[in-house]
Amino acid sequence: YDSGERYDFQLDLMYLTQNDLHKAGTWDRKKGLNFTMVSIEANTSVSGKKYIVSTYVTEPYVIHNSSHPSRYYGFCVELLDLIAKARNFTWEMQMQTTVGTPQANGSWDGVMGALINKKAHIGIGDLTINLKREKVVDFTKPFLTTGITILIKKPVPKSLNLFSFLSPLSADVWVYMIAAYLCVSFMLFVIARFSPYEWCNPHPCNP
Repeated sequence: YDSGERYDFQLDLMYLTQNDLHKAGTWDRKKGLNFTMVSIEANTSVSGKKYIVSTYVTEPYVIHNSSHPSRYYGFCVELLDLIAKARNFTWEMQMQTTVGTPQANGSWDGVMGALINKKAHIGIGDLTINLKREKVVDFTKPFLTTGITILIKKPVPKSLNLFSFLSPLSADVWVYMIAAYLCVSFMLFVIARFSPYEWCNPHPCNP
């Protein structure tokens, strides 16, 4: 330990298969990342297999080719072609009408339903990652983000002065508080003047 932190340790890099976890490599501070699994072993889990890919038409991800009714093109199609070429597998497209929404009976339709019901191996398209979907399927890392953000004005720091303690309340509130204090004080003074108990000396012997 160095200053409360571990510095001499080793991490095992694992990859998950359908049945078990396998060690793919190690990492330590001195040697860095070291893969012990060769690329041939890494490709055996998908090499030569055929996968059913569920998707739906949405531009520019999946676009229907009007000249060839059975052909589609777009960003997701090209991405799948590149992955299939790199990992040596084939795929077949299964078209859906929607991305998938939960039904009243707890089931899903569209792409989500095909994955849950094991009618497809992979789902791809304009799929937004949310909590409901994460509970029923596993997502990869996003390959595209929209970049939608909320912008607010950066606050400008104000210079401190002697009256900074008045800042928590507005000027109207301070005026009302002072006016209420004066009114209550005046009413107590008037009541005390008319009250006979205020004129009684508790120590009559003292002038």
